[in-house]
Amino acid sequence: EPKDTLDLPINDVLDINGWDLRKALKLLRKSNMPLFEWLQSPVVYKKVPDFLTGIKPLMSDYFFPRASMHHYLSMTNNCFENDLQTEKVRLKKYFYALRSLLAAQWIADRNEFPPMEFSILRTLITDNEWNKAVDNLLMEKKVAEEKALIPAVTMLQDFIQSGLKHLNTKASAFEKMSYTTPSLNQFFRKQLDGFSSGT
Repeated sequence: EPKDTLDLPINDVLDINGWDLRKALKLLRKSNMPLFEWLQSPVVYKKVPDFLTGIKPLMSDYFFPRASMHHYLSMTNNCFENDLQTEKVRLKKYFYALRSLLAAQWIADRNEFPPMEFSILRTLITDNEWNKAVDNLLMEKKVAEEKALIPAVTMLQDFIQSGLKHLNTKASAFEKMSYTTPSLNQFFRKQLDGFSSGT
């Protein structure tokens, strides 16, 4: 089979990656969260309206909470275990861990795919102490260098650890994936017809 990924050379402005249409639809069928994130990104450089109009309804059909939560919880756990276990940690790693953990919580609480923006995800947490700690980190991040180190924040460490335990249990309670492909095949053929006719 031909190459099914798009990888353009990285420059100072853009880092472009993508998938062939068939691969993208196979990933959609598996409730692939990176694809879901790309399709709802608030930043759009160029779009094909008919494509987005056709594929966005399919996102709801192929969103599987269990698989999606496991994706985000795996990201959280990897970051927590590999990057947040020392006395001093990289500041930005807290946001990697917190964003993915809150995305999993969003799915558990609302049974829908989560928004990309951390500012929206964090509205799930109403605890004043937690929000104050996150606000402080955000202020530090604005002026800090890319690899800035900070002392580990005990409260956030505990929050991540307990969240992982709680949400892994929640994820297991959701049904496993069960999908069909006719609607994806129909969309695939429609897109090919559009390409061949130049529309």
